Amino acid sequence: MIEITYQLREASTPVSIRLTPEQYFDPLEPGESYDRDGVPRFDHAWQYLGVPLDRLMWTVLRRSGTAEPSVHRTDFFCDGRTWLLHRTDPDGYEELIHSTEFLDGSAHIIRTHRKPSETWTMNTNMLILDSGTPAERVEDYHDL
Repeated sequence: MIEITYQLREASTPVSIRLTPEQYFDPLEPGESYDRDGVPRFDHAWQYLGVPLDRLMWTVLRRSGTAEPSVHRTDFFCDGRTWLLHRTDPDGYEELIHSTEFLDGSAHIIRTHRKPSETWTMNTNMLILDSGTPAERVEDYHDL
């Protein structure tokens, strides 16, 4: 099952939609199955909705019956230019992604994760400059 629940800023109640595997995943190669080999079409739940980021307060993506069951909650701030994603897996794994976009199209992204009974570990701390342009570059601050 793949379900996305979301809250619009102007609405009083959340909306839930269910996606078929064909809607959620990229097409399969012969011999593959969605539950074992499915790769999501998009990186973020909001990209499946057709709703502008500045209208979203939050999304919750729930995946079950797939190779990677998980729950992804994303909260949006500053018209969607800043967001926080919290991923939880059934085995207790957690991941946090903080993203802040600047007015010039650059973004600062920090990713941390932890396994059950372990401490949080940073695995990404980067600045993406001139995103989406030929001049795009990444500055990595993880190992400074």
